[in-house]
Amino acid sequence: NRSHAHLSQIRSIGRKVPGSFKRKLLCDITPEEIRGILHCLSAGPHKRNQIRAILRNFFNEMIVEGYLDKNPVERVRREEIERDGDIRVLTVEELQQIFAACKDYRLSKEEYDRRCSEFRKQSLDCRQCAVPFAILAFAGIRPAELERLEWRDISLEMRNIRISGAKSKTRTRRNVDIEENLYRWLASVPEDLRTGQVVPGDWRRKRARVMKAAGLSEPHSASRKKLSDVFRHSYGSYYFGAFNNLEKLKANMGHSHVQTFFAHYHNDRTKRESLPWWAIGPGGQLVPCVLAA
Repeated sequence: NRSHAHLSQIRSIGRKVPGSFKRKLLCDITPEEIRGILHCLSAGPHKRNQIRAILRNFFNEMIVEGYLDKNPVERVRREEIERDGDIRVLTVEELQQIFAACKDYRLSKEEYDRRCSEFRKQSLDCRQCAVPFAILAFAGIRPAELERLEWRDISLEMRNIRISGAKSKTRTRRNVDIEENLYRWLASVPEDLRTGQVVPGDWRRKRARVMKAAGLSEPHSASRKKLSDVFRHSYGSYYFGAFNNLEKLKANMGHSHVQTFFAHYHNDRTKRESLPWWAIGPGGQLVPCVLAA
């Protein structure tokens, strides 16, 4: 009863774990061996902390099943991660470039031989990507939650997006408010097309194509992961800057504690800097903001 992504992580770990470790009895595994495995599997502290959390959950389940009495991972400390400067957020101009890049690239005159694989990679119709990007930027839901989101989860009448427990990273349900500019983005989709998945087919390739065209692509996987989170960082920072409602922001983002927001998502934005974010509408429209002076 785990998500596809979680199961993929477990399988990936299983393939990399040495055979000598796999043959040990659970009750004989020591914290020192867990530390060795973590350093064997990953060179980065962030990834090691992720793997530690997966192993910790696994051993807790084995305690419930009666295979051992205590969890060896509990005696393995999480690693401190040094932050490299401020938390990255998009600028208003960068977000506008992303929306401008949501277009049909099948008609572009690029210097690719139409028979080569690079042409097939770049020749995509990305016009339907604008609304998914708007949901990321103006609702702050996680990229994985967006991929699971269906139109039936969105209520324009009630002005909220329902994230069910099955689609949430934390397995808890929440409702996310739809602000005025996001309402206009969603309403721009004809009603008869509001069925099924919100993201278009081949979403990940199309998302990468748009980000590349907007000048925001990253060559390394770690950098791409940070870039996929930048929409959620931007949403939280601009929401707090514009509306100054920490409790509502916590509920929208699905955080248990406000400290999670300040530790991992907050890049201080003034109201003057934040209001233009909430004025970006479809087709280059400017949406009047109720807080505008």
